[in-house]
Amino acid sequence: MTTPEEGPERTDLEQRLRLLRMLRRLGLMEGATLVFLICIAVPMKHWAGVPGFVSAAGPTHGLIFLLYLWLAIRVSVAEGWERRETVRLCGVAIVPFGTFFNDSFLRRKLDALGDPA
Repeated sequence: MTTPEEGPERTDLEQRLRLLRMLRRLGLMEGATLVFLICIAVPMKHWAGVPGFVSAAGPTHGLIFLLYLWLAIRVSVAEGWERRETVRLCGVAIVPFGTFFNDSFLRRKLDALGDPA
């Protein structure tokens, strides 16, 4: 006989926590790559004539941004969040540095699920 700690509910909770943690990390990565682009890569391109940073960081940021949007929608649907929460997650990602404002929102969602981290 399985205990509640070993049952399917536990696996489901672990999956939910894993996806939320991943979304939170992607949000921070999306914001960090934008900071790098704006504060380092673009100035290096225009002031120092070194376009390599933008060539590498631009597509990286774009990929992380798309992954963030995809995962935000996936998590929102799976968790049954309200439409305004989904719009918030995706909308602020478009605003420069907006994903940093979502970090506390996602942290509260993780805490509500009993995330030990």
